Amino acid sequence: MLKLGQIDLFPTNYSSFQFSCLHMKVDCQQIKPFYHLEKLTASLYFALSNQTDSVIVDKIKAAYQVVMERSKQ
Repeated sequence: MLKLGQIDLFPTNYSSFQFSCLHMKVDCQQIKPFYHLEKLTASLYFALSNQTDSVIVDKIKAAYQVVMERSKQ
């Protein structure tokens, strides 16, 4: 789905990401980490397409903040 441009966002850790790029023969340099997910047992990031609308980006950030705030309760 990534190679077909059907994914805007996916959480992953560094080693899984590198393995996926090699397996799919995708240049990892063309995919940039977008948002570091904190408070998890593994380091994960949101990866978004450069064409993802900024409104969607803002909604994802806001939703993540809500999830993190609720997890502190």
